[in-house]
Amino acid sequence: MISFLKGIIEEIGDDSLFLDVNGVGYQVYAPSRVLAQVAEGEVIKIHTHTYVREDALALYGFTETTDRAMFEKLMSVSGVGAKMAMAILSGLSSQDIANAVTAGDIATLTQISGVGKKLAERLILELKNKLGAFVGGNVTSIGGGKVTAAGMPQSAHSDVLSALINMGFKMAQAQQALAVAADEAGAEADFGTLLKTALKTLRSA
Repeated sequence: MISFLKGIIEEIGDDSLFLDVNGVGYQVYAPSRVLAQVAEGEVIKIHTHTYVREDALALYGFTETTDRAMFEKLMSVSGVGAKMAMAILSGLSSQDIANAVTAGDIATLTQISGVGKKLAERLILELKNKLGAFVGGNVTSIGGGKVTAAGMPQSAHSDVLSALINMGFKMAQAQQALAVAADEAGAEADFGTLLKTALKTLRSA
């Protein structure tokens, strides 16, 4: 099993990146939150999960081991495969998922593209007592909590950006709306406030 890869990003696709590791190219599927933060030509270390089935072999990658652990927890839920687990991690950070699940917060979970009420209820039922290590301040978010130029925490920035992309907005549109939202709502605004403000901006355009 491949635990991690370190190499140069040759190309970034819609749902994956192509990594050159000592002359060998690997396609690694990654959450949109990760893809939105990296750049071609960048050297990156990706923690991987090797997905093996009779008809499929794929690598799923994360910049934090905690995200890989959450990915594996999500796939333990009945009816949740690799693609759905990746979609969930594209919509929310590991800590936000854990907080929503342990609080029974169906509204937050159903904001994720592809997650309906029944799936949200199943996630809560099957994972509620299994995510204690992820709750609160125990999880390191992607980007290590860096602050953007707008003064917004990097984790919130990437979460809102990926949520907008998952809703079908183009990257440029999402980035512009996010900048406006950060300016209007303030640097201390939470994920929900920033997302609502960004959506209001996009819908009034």
